Parts: sequence; C-alpha cells; structure tokens
Amino acid sequence: LYFGRTQEGFAFASELKALCAAPGMQPQVDQQAIKAYLNYGYVPEGFCILRGVSKLKPGHTATIRKDRDIVEISGFGGFESIAAAGRDNAIPAQGFDQGAQAKDLEDLLNTVVGNQMLSDVPLGCFLSGGVDSSLIASLMQAQGGTQTRTFSIGFDEARFNESHHAAKVAKHLRTEHTEFIVSEDDALELVPNLPDIYDEPFADSSQIPTVLLCAEARKHVTVALTGDGADEIFGGYNRHVFGPSIWNKAAVVPSWLRAPAGRLAGRLEGVGLSENSALRRMAAKMKLPVTAIDKGARVAAALGHARGVEDVYTHFTQTFSKHDTAFGTGYAAQANQLFADPQMVAEMTPAEWMMAMDAVTYLPGDILVKVDRAAMYASLETRAPFLDPRIVKAAWQLPEAARIQGKTGKAILRDILYRHVPRDLIERPKQGFSIPLDRWLRGALKPWAEQLLTRNDLLAAAGLDAHAITPLWSDHLSAKANNGQKLWVLLMLLAWLDRYAGILKNNEQLEDEAA
Repeated sequence: LYFGRTQEGFAFASELKALCAAPGMQPQVDQQAIKAYLNYGYVPEGFCILRGVSKLKPGHTATIRKDRDIVEISGFGGFESIAAAGRDNAIPAQGFDQGAQAKDLEDLLNTVVGNQMLSDVPLGCFLSGGVDSSLIASLMQAQGGTQTRTFSIGFDEARFNESHHAAKVAKHLRTEHTEFIVSEDDALELVPNLPDIYDEPFADSSQIPTVLLCAEARKHVTVALTGDGADEIFGGYNRHVFGPSIWNKAAVVPSWLRAPAGRLAGRLEGVGLSENSALRRMAAKMKLPVTAIDKGARVAAALGHARGVEDVYTHFTQTFSKHDTAFGTGYAAQANQLFADPQMVAEMTPAEWMMAMDAVTYLPGDILVKVDRAAMYASLETRAPFLDPRIVKAAWQLPEAARIQGKTGKAILRDILYRHVPRDLIERPKQGFSIPLDRWLRGALKPWAEQLLTRNDLLAAAGLDAHAITPLWSDHLSAKANNGQKLWVLLMLLAWLDRYAGILKNNEQLEDEAA
C-alpha cells in the first residue's frame, strides 16, 4: 500500500500509477531509493522510488489523524513479533523428536492448506517440482474432494527447463497438471511491459517466467496456492546451509591472505565463462545447476572481502558490491535498523540470523512483490500457506537442527514431503527460476538494452555514469564477462524512468510554472 500527502490532502493506493494520478500529487524520483535499489535489484523497505511517498510495512497499520499532518505507523503482526512468540516457546534441542514434530507440523500445515483452499472460484497450485510447491500440492491432493489443478512453466531451452521435474511429481500425485513451455519470443515480448506490471523498478529476472505462469494459470483458475516463504523460515537457501560453515573455515585464514584471493575471485566472477566454456561444460556433466559456476566465484569473492558472517550475507544479497562505487551504492540494511528487539537478534545462530534477515528484506521486497504483482496483472489471486502466522511461529519454535541438517536445508519439510512423494523425485541441486538472461542480452534483447543504456536523459535522471556503464556493457557483449544480472538491474531502472518520464516531466513543468 502506497501513501503520501498531496497539495490537497492525503492519498493512498495499491498501485503507484494510481497514486500518481491523484489530484495534487507531484511525484519526483528519490535518489536515495535509487541507490538502495541498485544494491538489491528492488526498492527495499523504508524507501519508495518516489520522494514523499511511503509503503506500508507488512503487518502494520497507518492511522491518519484529522489534522492530516500526523500519520502513526504501528505493528500488529509482522515477522518479528511472530518469530519472537515462537522463540519464547522454543522446543529444546536436547531430546528433540524430529518424527513427532514433523507429524505435528504436517497436521498444522494440513489445517492451513485446508483453510486456504476455501474458495467459491476455481483453485489450483503452482508446481515447480521442488520441496515447497510439491509439499503444498501433496497436501492439497490429500485433502480429497476434487482433483488438484497444478501448473508449471518451462523454457524451450533444455538447460533452463525444469518443468519435467514438476511433471513427474504431478504424475505421482495424480494431479490434473498443465505445463506451459515458453518460447524465447514469448518471454522477450513481455520485457517492455515489466515497468507497468511492477510499478517500481524491479530486477529479479525470474519475474518473466512468473508473469507468464500467472497469465497462463489464470486461463484455468482464479486462485493459486504457492510455496513462497518456506525458504526464508525453514532454511532453504544455500547461504543458510553453507554460509556459516564456509565462513568458519575461511576465518582461520589471515585477512591479508584472503584479501588477494578475494580480489582475484572478484575479477573471475563471471569473467570469460561463456556458455560454451570448458568449465561450464564440466559443470553440466556433473549435473550442477546452470548458475553454479557464477555462484562459486561469488562465494570466493565474498570470503576474500568479508570480516564476518554478516559481510558474507551482504555480499550474497547485493547486486553491486561496495567496491562498485560508480553505481552509487552505499545502502545496506542493518539488523539494528530492521528489528526492534536487539536481544532476540543477538541470541540467533548465524543461520537463523540470515533467515530472519531474508524474512524482513528479500521476502517482502523481492519474492512476494514478484509473485503478487505478476498475479494481479493477470487478475489471479495467490495464497502462501507457509506464511500463515501459525506456520511461521511453529518454524521458529524448532531448534536449528530441525531446519538445517548437515548440507540439507528445510529438513523437517523434506521429512513430511517424503511421506507423499519419493525422495528421488525431489533431491537435486537447487537452481532457482533461472532464465538465459546473459545470452538474451547479447542477442534478441541487445537493441532494446543498447537504446536504454545510451539514453543520456535517463542516465542523468538515474544519477548513473555512462563511462562506468560502457565497459560493463562492452565486456558482456564480447563475453569477457557475464554481467547479465548487473545490467538487468540498470535496465529495469532505465526502463522504469522511460515509462514514467511523462509523469515526471509534467511535474517538473508544474514546478517551473509555480516558481
């Protein structure tokens, strides 16, 4: 929910376009929000791309007093209060019975999923074939009644197509499954519309398959359940599983030895690793995810520069590192800015700390924005059972070992899932919703990208230095580097500025006339 004062009063809307149309609203770009966006690829909590406009935080209310000068923000059920309630009733690690707790959690999930299946319109479920969506589909199918509708999406490029995993799970569960295979033309045709769909600059490139999946699913159902939120509360990201242990091993190496290695890895981060390179072919033979090579170089770079596990986390969650000063970075969310209870944060393990940070930053700023905007664009309602307060509280009652066991995240969810789906249908390296972005920018998207990257008016409005962008772009085109994600962040900002140029220009004219 966006809100802000106008010359005539107070305005609020669920879409920024609507707010800009309010009488007396004179939008201007917030340069601090741009800096924060460049770090993360989304506009984080506490910022809005337009100056003088705010976004209501999750689990909060805004109260407007009649003198219209006072807006009171108060929390009623955000992540911190729910997690704290769970920790206040924490289950001791000593004597912990994983089997019994998995049964209790499954019972609770069945209740929540059953509640969220209540609908007087056609209902289905997104199914990627991973742990989260497969578990939701399993529990929906187990509810009985009508056959569950499941939907997945894949690409016609084999390396990025994981829809066959979803098909195998659907076949085992006997859901009514619909699979969409997207062509490159389908995806590229969508790109110019992304600024309209997402309101603010938004650069999670998996937005493309998400929008297409929502549009196709809406042809069959009106409501879809998703697996969103499980990674953040049950330890599903690689950084939760491996980050603390990797840092513990690296920390014993003196910083003066790690620093040169970090600088070298920073140069190698995507450099010279073309899609047909020997290293990538080797990774393919080992059946590693297509993103494994780039992430490996990123790990080494993070460890070289880090002074603690917090620095490792920051490196993994930012697009441009603190060394990319040409792009105006400098904002980094700090735990003491995000949590009201420093004692609770201090008592967390490093993995729990990362999960909590993701739950209040990446989850609401990226994951939920990505799905919600895509779904609303298609007039589809999505529901996320894992984010029911009862599930979040239950997750934070568990000892860390119930969520992360050795090299495995979401351990307790896997225990539940394997009662419904064979393990060998699920177990594989986590890849994410990847698209061939690097190649598209060198090919079909090149004219669109080049036109935006050379628009001096847009670069000036964004506060970007053309001299810094030129090598980033030329190195990518020549395959000296894979700068796709960094370029996508810049392009989504420039495309947004281009889309909103008329509104912002009219505002400047009004200001000039007033002056």
